[in-house]
Amino acid sequence: MRRDRRGPLLPGGVVAIVLLVACSAPESPSGGETKQSTGAQAPQTATCPAPTNDVPLDLEMGIPLAYVSGLGIFNVYWGENWDSLPGNFQRADIDKALKDVVATTYFDKLCQYGVPGFHFEGSATTGGFLYPCQGSPGPVTSTLTLFEFMSCAEFASPFTSVPFALGAPNPVSCVPCGALPGSDCFTDPVCLISPNPTGLRVYVLLLPSGTVIDDVVAKSCKDYGAYHFQIPSRANPLLPGVSQGRPINIAVIPTQCHSTLPGLVAAITHEIVEAATDPTPAEHWIDFSSGTTKGGFDITKVLSLFKKGEAADICQDMGLSEVDLTAADGTVFWAAPYWSNADNACVPGQAAAPSDTTAPVTTATGAPPPNGRSTSPRPARSRLLRPRCRRTRSVSSSPSRGSPTSPSTPWTTPGTSRRTSTSPCGSTRRLRW
Repeated sequence: MRRDRRGPLLPGGVVAIVLLVACSAPESPSGGETKQSTGAQAPQTATCPAPTNDVPLDLEMGIPLAYVSGLGIFNVYWGENWDSLPGNFQRADIDKALKDVVATTYFDKLCQYGVPGFHFEGSATTGGFLYPCQGSPGPVTSTLTLFEFMSCAEFASPFTSVPFALGAPNPVSCVPCGALPGSDCFTDPVCLISPNPTGLRVYVLLLPSGTVIDDVVAKSCKDYGAYHFQIPSRANPLLPGVSQGRPINIAVIPTQCHSTLPGLVAAITHEIVEAATDPTPAEHWIDFSSGTTKGGFDITKVLSLFKKGEAADICQDMGLSEVDLTAADGTVFWAAPYWSNADNACVPGQAAAPSDTTAPVTTATGAPPPNGRSTSPRPARSRLLRPRCRRTRSVSSSPSRGSPTSPSTPWTTPGTSRRTSTSPCGSTRRLRW
């Protein structure tokens, strides 16, 4: 039996948060091009299991989550004319997939960690003559550029259709950026490392096909396939000095790393689960034993926390990366299993072993200040227990990949892979980086 509570992982990580803001129903974005949900809502379970802590893989609570209502999921398609870009997954297909996931019981057992459920809010694209932020990431971008875009898109909500972040502001730790509305708060190290467990929205930031994230020390599709992080919001111009530091929880999804829609959705669900249970990586719910030696924290194993410690990573490290779920209309899709303390197992059910051998999904530490964390997404693991040796992937000329073709089959069609690549192969061992 391990202790059920732990303190913050890193010095200076304790946040001074002003609680509590008024949180009503999710805001409807105005202006720009946006699609709103038709109200897909996860079914509620009658009871919530207790998060017991009695086996080595169980998650331990650090800074408690402080959600006052269910969390919204909002897709941000970072790319002008998204649906017409060659090789892109279609916006409607991705939106429908997440609506379908929310409408199942997939997220239900996260309630044991203090996550009261999800609802799909809609999506927005970028670009246009008056669009105030960078309309496209280009062929190469970086984590800092991603943060700058999301900070701008949230701040300029009336013009970008990206809804304002819901959660408590942090005017105590985020003082300098609050004095000048429009100033990025994530560039303030003290503000950035202050966890804020009140965020009621997860922004799924999708990068177009052909775009890679290159942070010099790590590169998307080579070292990782997705990650999540939390950045603080800018101050609202109407409330300078007191409205900054609201949590912007981001799941970053480079679609270039995923060759099929089922694999993409599995990556998205992986990061949504971890963005909700551990919004500031390693500060909330995590398997702390992965970073310890003889019961004590071991600084030499800090990267293990990011490689093995979060809810979906535990299952991925066991070789369980995807499970089949069935939507109400019979469509079969994939989602990432996650660890349940109450079940002492990965849920839901047993993971499938699909053929989508795309880059591994991982959680990144983003671009945090020098407080002991890495400045790039953490090393990653393979998504399959027994990887298949593939030397090349076929190239598809179809810009719409992985649309559902029938209610009884997963979202995958022949020839949906779109790039040529070389994959490392091993005869029996699981791939690691």
